[in-house]
Amino acid sequence: MKKKFMNIMIDFNKLTPLQKRVISGIGMGLAFGAILWGGSFALKFLFFFLAGALVVEWVKICQLPFNKTTFIMTVLIYGSMYATLSGHSFFGVGILLSAASISILLSWIAWYRRFLWISLGILYVGLPCQAVIWMVDSVFGGVALVGWVMMIVAVNDMAAYGVGTWLRGPKLMATISPSKTWSGFFGGLVCATLSGGIFYFFIESSVSLKKFMGICLCIAFGAAVGDLLESKVKRVHKVKDSGQIIPGHGGLLDRLDGFLFVFPCVALAILLYPQIMLFNLK
Repeated sequence: MKKKFMNIMIDFNKLTPLQKRVISGIGMGLAFGAILWGGSFALKFLFFFLAGALVVEWVKICQLPFNKTTFIMTVLIYGSMYATLSGHSFFGVGILLSAASISILLSWIAWYRRFLWISLGILYVGLPCQAVIWMVDSVFGGVALVGWVMMIVAVNDMAAYGVGTWLRGPKLMATISPSKTWSGFFGGLVCATLSGGIFYFFIESSVSLKKFMGICLCIAFGAAVGDLLESKVKRVHKVKDSGQIIPGHGGLLDRLDGFLFVFPCVALAILLYPQIMLFNLK
């Protein structure tokens, strides 16, 4: 049995990066589908776990003092998420914004650049995790909404990589991410928009198909922006991957960068303009 397992591992190591990425993507898709099936509790538990894991990766990427920084950031983010769970979402946002503001002020006073990365990390990890909790608790069909958004972002990521590897062509932003191309960028947008649009035929929506597809396109574009932002952070700190936990992808931040940018934007859009979304507020 052990020898057979080792043979499987060796074969897996011989796969191309694209093949590893596809297999890992399918595995994560199935796992996330099971979590969605488990309902709101399972989804909240997942994002509480992810919040802590993402903080660890952020601290390592930015080369911050590990123990103290990880503890402080995790406590603040968990505090904001708990406040949202308790029905005080604006207080939770206030915790994150206040902590980030204090860190920015300290970086300016002490001219200690690491405080700036702490403040960015608090917002970068905390806001999306809090946004998911808020959407699940405050929006009708919140679990389905989160799943729909994650599907669009995941398809954008996979299609951008696949189309870019296949067609290649001019680089999108070579100074930030040398592997990304314009062909992959547009391929990801098209595939993600179409896949998200399929959802329209399985729901009762108050918006037209054209507007619905426009929303899908905006989410896909936001995912691409989030990917580039995380690439910029890694390039500043001269890091290739945030980790090695996911074959073909790297770390959790490498895989979830698009989600981390999109979720706060979607939550803000629903809060300000609930009529543009499919799901009404409770």
